[in-house]
Amino acid sequence: MKKRILCILLSLLMVLSLVPAGALAQEEETPVSYDNCAAGEAIVCMEKASPLSRSAVPSLLAGAEVLMDISEAPAAGARSLSADAGGQVLALVRDENRSTEELIAELNTYPQVAFAEPNYAISPITDEASVPAAVEESPAPETAVPAESNTAAAAPAAEAAQAAPAAKAPGAVNTADIMTNYQWAYDNTGNYFSSLPGFDMHYDGWNQASGTSGSDDVVIAVLDTGVDAKNPDLENKMWSRGGLNLPGGEHGINYGGYTDEQMADTSDPNGHGTHCAGIIGAEWGNGGVSGTSQNAKIMALRYGSFISTVLACYDYMASAIDLDVNLKAVNCSFTSSGSPKSLDLAVEKLGKMGLVSVYGSANSAADNDKTGILSSTFIDNPYAVVVDAANAYGQMALYSCYGQRTTDIVAPGSRILSTWPTDKAFYYPEFSNSNLFYEGFENADSLKFYTDADPAKGKECGEITGEKVYNGQKSLKLQGTAEGNTVYSQPVDLTQASGFDPSAAYRFSLSIAGAEKNGNGQADIKVRLTDGTFAPLNNDAEDSFARGRDGGFNGLNAGAYQALPANTDYQNFQLCLTLKGINMVFPNGHGEYVYQDNPVYIDNLGVGSETLPYNYSDGTSMATPMITGAVAVLAERYQEDTAAKRAARTIGSVTKYDKFKDKCVSDGFIDLSQAATDNPYPVVNAAAITDDTVTIDGYFFGKNPAVTIGGKAAQIQSNETTENGGQRLVVSRPADVSGMARVSVTSSEKGEGHQSYDFGAIKDVAYFENTLPLPEDAAFYDTEAYQMVGYGDYLYCIPHFYNLPEIVTMLWRFNVNTQTWDQVALPEDAPMINATAVVWQDKLLIYSHDIGTVGTILTYDGSTWTQTPGFSNEELPSSATLVNNDGQLLAVGGASSNAVYAIDLDNHTLPPMGNTLRTARGTLVSAGHGQLIVSGGLEAGNQNGTLPGVERLTLDNGVFTAAKLDMTGIKTGNLSGFASAAVKDGFMLVGPETDTGSTDTYTLGASGNLTPYEKRVDNAALANPSAAAYKGQFYVLARTYTTDSNFIFKSTAVQTEDPVTPDTPVTPDNNGDGNANNVGTGIAGMMPIASAAVLLLCAAGIMVLVMKRRNKMQS
Repeated sequence: MKKRILCILLSLLMVLSLVPAGALAQEEETPVSYDNCAAGEAIVCMEKASPLSRSAVPSLLAGAEVLMDISEAPAAGARSLSADAGGQVLALVRDENRSTEELIAELNTYPQVAFAEPNYAISPITDEASVPAAVEESPAPETAVPAESNTAAAAPAAEAAQAAPAAKAPGAVNTADIMTNYQWAYDNTGNYFSSLPGFDMHYDGWNQASGTSGSDDVVIAVLDTGVDAKNPDLENKMWSRGGLNLPGGEHGINYGGYTDEQMADTSDPNGHGTHCAGIIGAEWGNGGVSGTSQNAKIMALRYGSFISTVLACYDYMASAIDLDVNLKAVNCSFTSSGSPKSLDLAVEKLGKMGLVSVYGSANSAADNDKTGILSSTFIDNPYAVVVDAANAYGQMALYSCYGQRTTDIVAPGSRILSTWPTDKAFYYPEFSNSNLFYEGFENADSLKFYTDADPAKGKECGEITGEKVYNGQKSLKLQGTAEGNTVYSQPVDLTQASGFDPSAAYRFSLSIAGAEKNGNGQADIKVRLTDGTFAPLNNDAEDSFARGRDGGFNGLNAGAYQALPANTDYQNFQLCLTLKGINMVFPNGHGEYVYQDNPVYIDNLGVGSETLPYNYSDGTSMATPMITGAVAVLAERYQEDTAAKRAARTIGSVTKYDKFKDKCVSDGFIDLSQAATDNPYPVVNAAAITDDTVTIDGYFFGKNPAVTIGGKAAQIQSNETTENGGQRLVVSRPADVSGMARVSVTSSEKGEGHQSYDFGAIKDVAYFENTLPLPEDAAFYDTEAYQMVGYGDYLYCIPHFYNLPEIVTMLWRFNVNTQTWDQVALPEDAPMINATAVVWQDKLLIYSHDIGTVGTILTYDGSTWTQTPGFSNEELPSSATLVNNDGQLLAVGGASSNAVYAIDLDNHTLPPMGNTLRTARGTLVSAGHGQLIVSGGLEAGNQNGTLPGVERLTLDNGVFTAAKLDMTGIKTGNLSGFASAAVKDGFMLVGPETDTGSTDTYTLGASGNLTPYEKRVDNAALANPSAAAYKGQFYVLARTYTTDSNFIFKSTAVQTEDPVTPDTPVTPDNNGDGNANNVGTGIAGMMPIASAAVLLLCAAGIMVLVMKRRNKMQS
């Protein structure tokens, strides 16, 4: 699907993320590294050097490692007249004597280089890794709580040794069930998980030997953590290299390795790639799970730590295609801490060679149209498909990102059972024929639970119900509470069970779910030991829990966590479960578990020793291979489709549901029925807009389509077939269509498909009256976001903290009188990436927290720079924002800090003056009228946008007190940031629009809340906005989705006040009665200086991914 480029993206962590099996999945999580780009390395897009010109190539480029030849892709705009002479390559440049920032700065001076960017770190997309400690929510006093919840305090008593009560004999165990019955994505009968019957992929031939036809050599690449080729459902489905002249191993290559032996090892130490591979192509009818495609062969591509290894994998795929490997799609369930243009070019080149790239939308529950994420890099790329996730109940998954314009289709993503590494196997009582004990709560004699370890002293609790079940007809409903409701099972004598072996290593498993279709629940698990105490499974209290998410049932997170302690009392086997209701929310781009009073359901309890290499996982990481598998099916059904047409056919082959309306381009859920794929919905890829006509490109428009634009009929002037199998319609532009308008094409054969585009100013809507010029130099757009500061005749654009922009040695500035741009050189030894600035004592004062200027304050008087030493990161928080509050210099927030400090430059002291409500880097702060307005910033763990909401800090007796502003009536989302500036009568703010869409700009008085302003900045959503009120104008510079540069710069007339510059600066001693010294600092722990610059540049989960715009600006 042909898309426009979306520039602002935040990375990881799943962060997808797209969930690997750990967080939203059952797996051991890999620790997150905060060093998320390779030191002293950069990816460059550069010209090929001809033999005659090689001597003129700088030494850095001459020694570059070529990753991929992209000569067939459009030139990326190298700054050279001969850029197209020899084509372009993507290459890795290393220089261990330079920092990454210094290296990129050097490379960007070379005329042969189109762009240079960090070698970003990558990882599987996970949600759980970004989930902070859960927050307990106390129940309201009037809340009625069932009787058993009142005994939660009995839990500590259970830690003491107790005499075992009488144990009952174990009952009959189950007969092993069939795994494919639990694969709801293909055949949702409603018999499992209490799911929604019929909500599935409508793949009637799935798992039937005659269910599909065509060639058996369709190859699908899994670009991930590797694939365990020993899994019984994958060992016969792996692609083999044979005699082809390709590096690596028999089934693919490992670019995380260095030696030939390592590069040949495509096994999976994580599990994520194996799970994705099984969803795509697990062998049918083999006694385990079955994949989407019967015939697909799996090519295992294992990436390393950085994006350069992903590019190398793309180059490997290009080589394989050149050798006639029938490679049709690549599954990409990973993310990056940057927005690499290089990857976009790689996807385009491979697309022209016949490959569809499938990416997940991410797991931060955010609107990607407003915030962006790695997958939105491909909004203008017709060879990529971006996938959202749904659960088995017909709901968009709680964690899934979405986007009316930037994501394409919804697929099954929650409670997905698939293959897993053989050395990380799980115990599943429902699939075992050798359980010692099994309980499904199907009858009145089922296992009982009590409020005390001694049933005689406690009350029986729980209710056998059919409201929600894992399997069978019944489960046990118990009360979960915020603080944890502890219950005990009646003891069972497992020594009487058939086959009991006192020397065996047994495991325990249970399945738990929360209430409703998106509910969550948790059970902390302990078992009775022979000494009468209770201990956690695997003797590990931290991991001895099962947590059901997104309405579904779930067990423990890893097979190893299921292990029963060696001294478990099997003669009096007894469980101690502490049950908690959970509400999972995503306020700042990462999940938070809020414990609360909610019912939970437990089912499928078992004790046994048999393990199987399969696993349940949740996430867009799981939805993505569902679509990749669908692409494989379509590649067999429609072998003449180009990659662009196959991508469009995938997007158009849906069942439309109201739940998904305006959540993605297709409004629908993948439908693999032959009728749906033979006749897809129209897919609109692009619209070229003039005053009189609109030219629409896309697929499946039909013979006699109808077109509306903004709901108005558009007359078709011509209908042509394009060379790539698509259609091009030229239609008359309807009168009075303006703003973001939907271009809708309806085929008489199927129905309607659409995409939205900007048709200009809306009638009767007032806009900022001044659309201001932007620099012609593409280097301006390499910085993700700026802070604007008025000084003299200029607005200075300070590279602000939104992550991974280019290193700068020059500051851009805009002359407010002549409306022209120029640059000011920084001191030679003071380049910077992220900084903050303020006017102080009639000078521009800049604090930079990166590169060689860590802790250094620079001052500029309009002609000369002066460095003020003495502040280090240990004193002035890294990434703090400077502000002039009526003559007092303040530092607000910063890395690991929510403090407000007064800055005494003479004595180098930082007396605390209060706290904000957010611990964030690079907040946007405006000061005036004795108040601070704080917004935006990046918080550790948030994935793809700035923090939402606005705080007002009021100075009272020398201390700033923070309060949130009411956002009622404003579409804040969870990652939508504001920017503000002080004006004469209060403040002006810009950011998310109102619920009615009337404006994106607001006024704020000295009291009260935000009031919608009479004008708006733009039709499209604003991302990473910055604002300044200066010399009678309110200026806004922001990212947007509707311009070639992806920036807008506008202003409107307002009454402004000049900053206060007193002859005698206010010091902390002049404030109030000195109580400021008693305020807590809010510091959560400072980072070591040696790692500060790298951490600030690369921290996973808080990065805004940068899209290079040099190409657009030079074309």
